Amino acid sequence: MPGSDLLNSFSAYLLDECGFSPVTVQGRRDCLQPFFCWLEQRKRPVSAVNARDIPVIQFIVLVLAAFYVVMNIVTDVIALMATPRRRIAR
Repeated sequence: MPGSDLLNSFSAYLLDECGFSPVTVQGRRDCLQPFFCWLEQRKRPVSAVNARDIPVIQFIVLVLAAFYVVMNIVTDVIALMATPRRRIAR
């Protein structure tokens, strides 16, 4: 089970420091075990990203940002051409 070392140390803490009974500790352990499994599953997608994937991700973000800027400029130019009062210099 993932995180079993954390769960074991937490169980020992509950027994020794807090003075809980072994039945209570086992009940808490049964409640926390699915949580630790869920944490391990959430960590997998992040650890699946390799160091060689980082430049690809950076390139995609750069292309999307450039597309956003270009589209803003294009819409500004279209709005300027569509509004005749803005073309006349005062």
